[in-house]
This record gives sequence, structure tokens and C-alpha cells, in this order.
Amino acid sequence: MHECKLKIGVSPIIEITKENFEQRTAKREPYYSIPGDENSQQYAVCPKCDNPVQIIGLYKKLKNTDRPFGKHLAHAIVKLAEYDHEEYLFCPYANPNKRNGHAKRSETNKMAKAILSLLHDQFDRVIEILSKSIDICISEGLAESMLKNYLQAEGYLYSGATLMNLPWFFGYVVNAQSLFGRNIVEGSELQLAIEEKCSSVMLVPSKPKYVKIGKKENQFVNLHFCLIHHTQTIHEDDLRETIVFWVHQGNGTPPETVYKKIIEVDSSYFSNILSYTHEKSKLDMRLLEIADKLIQIPK
Repeated sequence: MHECKLKIGVSPIIEITKENFEQRTAKREPYYSIPGDENSQQYAVCPKCDNPVQIIGLYKKLKNTDRPFGKHLAHAIVKLAEYDHEEYLFCPYANPNKRNGHAKRSETNKMAKAILSLLHDQFDRVIEILSKSIDICISEGLAESMLKNYLQAEGYLYSGATLMNLPWFFGYVVNAQSLFGRNIVEGSELQLAIEEKCSSVMLVPSKPKYVKIGKKENQFVNLHFCLIHHTQTIHEDDLRETIVFWVHQGNGTPPETVYKKIIEVDSSYFSNILSYTHEKSKLDMRLLEIADKLIQIPK
């Protein structure tokens, strides 16, 4: 892996370079086994599974690459991270070719609880980021329906779920949702695809920068969206994580495709968003109230 965190839980993800690592850690414990000594071993946290990693090649030239990287450790690093074997087995960096993203964590799993807690505390931002990714305005009512579906499916227990892919994996777990009556971004590729392929749809000007999906007279609209095909692939120690946004119509098996888009899961973007404070809108507060009402965090 060529990225890491310096703390478990919600923490900025940084690229592993000598300059970054020295600047962020100030060459202190627990990141350096001997503080300030370049001959010591360097440690950090895996950005996906929160297990400890050792930084390889930060100061010593490697044979096959000029880039330093993180390597999982099978033991704890004091004051940094405990070792969780279950999470290691689920980690895309550990063995990506043998992973099953639909395997379930145990009910007592610490990561599952952390994901649920983050969803509770940041539900407004999760919905905001997902909305921007799919060009659909997710209303308060739709957000509540999706959250109920996610909790019923126990999405936080899926092995493919991490703290930093939460907005996109939340959408992935949820079943297909109707697009009728929804607001979509005006001028988006989604709008153009609907105009071209959905003869029963009438797009009505709505709030600024959005159009609402309505129907033409005596027509029936059977238009839905969902997120499918969650993938995590490693190439030269770099992780690429994607989910496909799919809009379809009709009752066929499969239904007719109206629009598809590959969404790149940007974990660094989400971690950076969480580090910023922002003024809560009325919708933000309502979404947080919904999360507080529906999410029960295990003790």
C-alpha cells in the first residue's frame, strides 16, 4: 500500500513519502521505534482495516521500486494500533484476489461498531457525498428509507465496508430506489440519458440547478436507480475501488439500462471532508435526527 493513516478510526489518509511521513510524525514514537533515528523501524495504520503496518523503504533504497510502502504486521504496535486478524483477512490490501465483499463480520466486531458510529455521527455528510456522486438530490424521506434498508441488511457487517468508503458502500447495500418525483442535476449526463431513452418521462424545472422527474400525460414511469458491482483491485500496491451507478427502467430481467457510470471511491476525499467543520443546514439537522432515531450502536 502506498497510503496510510497515523491514527485508527477517522483520520486523514496520506501518501507514503519520506517528506509526508517526517512532517506528519515529527519522527516521534510510536511511528519510529527509536525516535529521530532513521535506522529505526517506522510504523503507521492501514487506511482500510486499521491494523498496524510497517513502512518499508522510507530511507533504504528498495530493489524493485523507488516508492516506499506499507506492509501489514501481525502484532500490535503500542500506542498506535491493535492487531485484528478478522479485519486483516477482510482487508483489500491483504489478499485482494481471494476476498468476498459479501462475507459478514461478527456481531461483536470493532470495525462494524465504528462504521455504525460514523454513520450515526456523519449521516448528513454521507448523504451529501452520495448525492453528488450520482447527481440525484436525496431527500429527507428517501434518505430515511435508504437508512432503514441499510440497517435491515446489516450493511456495516459486510466485509467490503470500511470507514472511508462509507458514503458509496452505504448506497451499494441499499436496494433499487424509484426515480419518479426525484430531483436530478440539471445538465448532467444522467439527465441527457433520461431524455434520450425514457419516452414516458417529463423533466420539470425544479429548485435551482435541478429538474424533477415527472411523467407525460397518460404515461407510467418505471424508472429506478441502484449501485452495483463493488470492486477493489490492487495494481502495483495501489488500490482502485469502484462502484457502478445504474439507472434502469421496466420490469425485464434484466431491466433496460438507461444510464451507467463507474464511480471511483475516493477515501482520501471523504477523510478530508470529515476533518472540516461546517455550519449545519436544516436538512443536515433533520438527517442527523433521523440517524439518531434509527441507529442503535451496540455497547
